[in-house]
Amino acid sequence: MKAQIQRRDNPFKSKYSSEDYDTARTFATKIYKEFGAFIKAIMIFGGESAKTSEIAPQLNEVSDPEEKHKSFLKEIKETLTSQQSAANQFLQNSLQNPAEQNKIMHDKHGHLIPQPYSSPHQTFNQDKANQASNNPYVKGDIDILIIVDNVSFYLTPEIIEVYRVVTERIAVETSKRLHITTLRITSFWEYMRVGDPIGINILRSGIALIDTGFIYPMQLLLFEGRIRPTPESVSSYFNRSSSSMLTSKGHIIQATLDLYWAAIDASHAAVMHLGEIPASPREISSILYERFVKTGKINKKYPATMEKMYQLSREILHRERKSIDGKEYQQLAEEAQEFVDVMRKLSGRK
Repeated sequence: MKAQIQRRDNPFKSKYSSEDYDTARTFATKIYKEFGAFIKAIMIFGGESAKTSEIAPQLNEVSDPEEKHKSFLKEIKETLTSQQSAANQFLQNSLQNPAEQNKIMHDKHGHLIPQPYSSPHQTFNQDKANQASNNPYVKGDIDILIIVDNVSFYLTPEIIEVYRVVTERIAVETSKRLHITTLRITSFWEYMRVGDPIGINILRSGIALIDTGFIYPMQLLLFEGRIRPTPESVSSYFNRSSSSMLTSKGHIIQATLDLYWAAIDASHAAVMHLGEIPASPREISSILYERFVKTGKINKKYPATMEKMYQLSREILHRERKSIDGKEYQQLAEEAQEFVDVMRKLSGRK
């Protein structure tokens, strides 16, 4: 008697249009045939159909999985039988092609990232807009995550470069809407281990197009509530939040200094228009008063604005002012814009 064992199906497929899913699956198959065992998993994530706002359901059992899904699993199984030789042969052949040697790029975490398409594909945005106008399902990029094996393979600069070049080529040949992100498997496991929101969101809505045996188990663990953030990850994210707040304040400080330099440059342009050599920033407000206020060309409030900008810049540079609130910055920006407009007229500009 043959046992009837039901197969679980991934409920997230309904989140993706058939066009997006088939495109991603085609890309995944080509990538895996090129790299073999070097690829540990390929996922499509970030579904954009009308059902994306629904709460992710549990993985339910189904009695009759789609034939297309069966066919794809069979194709993967056949590819796995020769994965090691395919990967070695590919790397050996590709490294002999010097025409594919370009700059290696990483993100801030050291992850491999395929770079944007080169000049032959500069019509990317226009083509994507044309596709969106003709296809009701097209709402943006097709997000693909590739997880590579940095445990069994050494990620030398040559291998990283080959991976980048070939991945770009296959992506362009498949669809210009593909947006590829690459993670080392050790980085991916670290995200999962600490319950990182990035990894959790990928598991929550992603579909494994290539899976060597760990994506679906991790998704099931997630839906059963067995993947939880660690206290260390909570602390890490809170520390990053505090750091971002400090960085945002630093951006406002820098933006205030930019307003000062805008005023200084505009003042120098106005003085140079008179045929004079620009004075130092310390003296520029008095020069404006002598050359333009006394001659009735501008109101005396503009030299006062310049003087205020100068004094504020000194306080910032000497660490006497460590923060500028939004309301004060908005007022300074308006005054600086008005000042620059007046100086533009004095410089003979329209």
